[in-house]
Amino acid sequence: MTTTNTKFSAKCKWCGNVLDFKHTCPCPKCGKVGKLGKAEFLDAVQLKESMSRTKLHEFYRTNKPIRNLIIAITIISPFLGLLLSGVIGLMIGLLIGIVSYFLSPYAVVKVKEIEHWKVE
Repeated sequence: MTTTNTKFSAKCKWCGNVLDFKHTCPCPKCGKVGKLGKAEFLDAVQLKESMSRTKLHEFYRTNKPIRNLIIAITIISPFLGLLLSGVIGLMIGLLIGIVSYFLSPYAVVKVKEIEHWKVE
């Protein structure tokens, strides 16, 4: 910034008589004490327009077909094990559990939406 060009002025609070800025005594015109001071800065100020904002939105998105499939597997697998008892029932139940385990991360997905705005 360049050198400061400042203009100081003062006037009596009661009668409006113009006073020196450094005046501390009662007003010579009305005799009352009190003044209003004013300082004006005459330098040009340069402003730069700049704005930046980031918006983060997190939520969970459900894949309904896969979610419904996992619910169906969970409900059907005990009945299948009951129907196919023995080693075959154990193997089929284990296979259904493994399929359900690998499908479960796709049922619900955490989503992050990030928006960036910048104005200059």
